[in-house]
Amino acid sequence: MFKSLNENFNQKRKRQGKSMQKKVILSVVICLFLLNVCVGQEPVPDKRGYIVKVGDKIKDFEMKILDGSTKKLSQFDGSVIVLNFFASW
Repeated sequence: MFKSLNENFNQKRKRQGKSMQKKVILSVVICLFLLNVCVGQEPVPDKRGYIVKVGDKIKDFEMKILDGSTKKLSQFDGSVIVLNFFASW
């Protein structure tokens, strides 16, 4: 009697283990998929290599000007602005 109970218990445990493995694998696959969807989205450049398109909006930010004053991008609404960011390293 104890032998059949022990075998029954072992069979149940194996089924639960396989079920748990399937759940873990499915969870990992779903997490990898979501990670790819959320993080892996890089902008696709057009045929000229640009990722910014005419009419794209930019977040409002402010910069310190050489004279010490600060200007916000929204102050120049409707004007054409060219920003030249460079580094000297």
